[in-house]
Amino acid sequence: SEKKYLKKKENMGKACILLFCLISMVWTAKDDFSTIDKLRNDLYQLEDAPITYHVTYDTVGRTFDDEIYRNVIKTYDDFGKRIDAESPTIGNRHLNSLNSLWLWARVQSEMRSLDGLYQTFRQKLHDITQKGHQLNMQQWADFADVILTDPNVAVPDTLKRVSDIIIEQNLFVAAYQ
Repeated sequence: SEKKYLKKKENMGKACILLFCLISMVWTAKDDFSTIDKLRNDLYQLEDAPITYHVTYDTVGRTFDDEIYRNVIKTYDDFGKRIDAESPTIGNRHLNSLNSLWLWARVQSEMRSLDGLYQTFRQKLHDITQKGHQLNMQQWADFADVILTDPNVAVPDTLKRVSDIIIEQNLFVAAYQ
């Protein structure tokens, strides 16, 4: 049980990085590749920063060093604010020709699911860094588990479904027919 909990915690960082990268990349890639590429590279560097995974665990008291986690959370909250400030405005003005396609409706549905997870993640960051909410590692581990493995909303599964619609079902080819 303890090993499983620690594994979930380890996956939390990966899920956070994946979610940030995914949302910024998918929603804005069509508008400005250079900005997105820079943010993505900066995110990779942030992932490799020593503080990200330098966490201590007290096996006697069964407690984590909250200050380290708070620093990591603040780092990702600041990066999220940077994404908001630097990324192009989210919009569908360039994709209006797809509105009549049922495949596009499916993609939009999947994207709303991803955006919902992202907004939940950002709100959790904000609540801890700005409102001083208590750091509940079990909630973070559970959220990471949902992001990575829930059959209905897991980010990897959602991206696979979007990819299948765009590539396998020829979404953009259908737009020209």
